[in-house]
Amino acid sequence: GIMSDGGFGNNANELDEAEAQLMKRVIQPKQTPIIEAFEEVINFYGIMLDLYFAPLTEPKNVQLHSHDEKKKIDLDLYGEDENLEDYELIECKPVDYEEEDKLTLASVSSGTAIPNAKSKWDDDNYIYRYRYAGNASPERPFCKEMMRRNKIYRREDIELMGKNNVNPGFGMHPTPNEPYSIWKYKGGGLLSANFTGGTCKHYWEKLTYRKKGVKVDVNNPKNEPKESRASGIAGIAPHDI
Repeated sequence: GIMSDGGFGNNANELDEAEAQLMKRVIQPKQTPIIEAFEEVINFYGIMLDLYFAPLTEPKNVQLHSHDEKKKIDLDLYGEDENLEDYELIECKPVDYEEEDKLTLASVSSGTAIPNAKSKWDDDNYIYRYRYAGNASPERPFCKEMMRRNKIYRREDIELMGKNNVNPGFGMHPTPNEPYSIWKYKGGGLLSANFTGGTCKHYWEKLTYRKKGVKVDVNNPKNEPKESRASGIAGIAPHDI
């Protein structure tokens, strides 16, 4: 058997070593071609993801006991870098929820968080993304991580973040660990009769991108001049929703 530090055989260590050898010599060689095949398919559609098989047991030297560390992994599933070579930013403004509710859906969404995928609100010449904005030095871990990442998001992704409960503990009183709308309440916080919009002071910016080379119709309200990044609390303050 495998010797322990005290010089005696240790059955727990022996089982761990056997599992590690099984993974290395039998299972991982079968996983690799499967991952490569999936990556080839999604790369064809312009989706770049670092795929991997989730381990059945937690690695020995990796412990994720903290809420914040688990939250970072969850947030990795959402958003994309603002690197849209074929589009130009023509408008940046705080989200107007009344305006958003009136939008016509362009297509059916998969309901899955897929970075760089088309949104159901996009059309042939315009795409719409959202960015977490407000205080650049927040106190809440969720807001800190969102500001640090500086990603842009499809609306579908933001809605899924709420459904998948990426910020437990900041939902509706008296069950703050239940899912809540990240789209509407952002960093949340003690949603109650007194704070119906939560206590988070961040907001979503809406970014409108136009495909390069598209003939500009000056009468089209989409063709507003490019604006700088919005600052401060604008649109509907979370407290007043």
